[in-house]
Amino acid sequence: MAAKVRLTEEDKQGCREFAEIYADTVGDIYAQNRNQRDITIIVNQAYWAKLAELAVEREIQRIGVKITEGVDFSIYQRHQKSFDADIKTVNARIHVKSVHCDRSEKSWAFQKTDPVVYEPEDDEILVFCVTYPNYVEIVGACLAREALSFYAPPRKDELSATKECLYFQNHPHKRAVPQISQIIKSLETVLKARQENRVAYTDKSRQLMRDFAWKEF
Repeated sequence: MAAKVRLTEEDKQGCREFAEIYADTVGDIYAQNRNQRDITIIVNQAYWAKLAELAVEREIQRIGVKITEGVDFSIYQRHQKSFDADIKTVNARIHVKSVHCDRSEKSWAFQKTDPVVYEPEDDEILVFCVTYPNYVEIVGACLAREALSFYAPPRKDELSATKECLYFQNHPHKRAVPQISQIIKSLETVLKARQENRVAYTDKSRQLMRDFAWKEF
């Protein structure tokens, strides 16, 4: 089910340059809202996240699904950021979630205010990645609405007010949580199961949330 995608040195350089500019843009926000003042950490988080997006884009291209909006390397101001999908195809909106290989367990964090956590639409897909120095592992994917009952609080209590997490499987030495491994499939399987029609927005307030909410890596 998992797919390993290797990216070029040019890809890595582009992601690194993006991450450095991104960190410079949002560093004060991270310091204020997340008590994170280490620019190196912010750069690395943005770098690995963008690398995962590129890997998923390449895998979608390999599968043969048409991409209508690819990975975005634009740098936005805070009021311009949103919870919109990272990649859009002719029949799906794809949210790429990544965690680096140095983490002790596979889990992916979401902001509680992200509509995909509480009100996903039928064409939204979650893709779960683990980033490594030389490649990205696409662990699997699922429809966002299928994941609703699998969210659990973060391991760190101080993050519980703002974050929800999806865990791949239970860690032997930590509390039991719902295991997303029960429902994820290969990205190819999930994409090809999607019908060609898109579901339009039905909730104006949800559209506004996507347009104006701040998206973090």
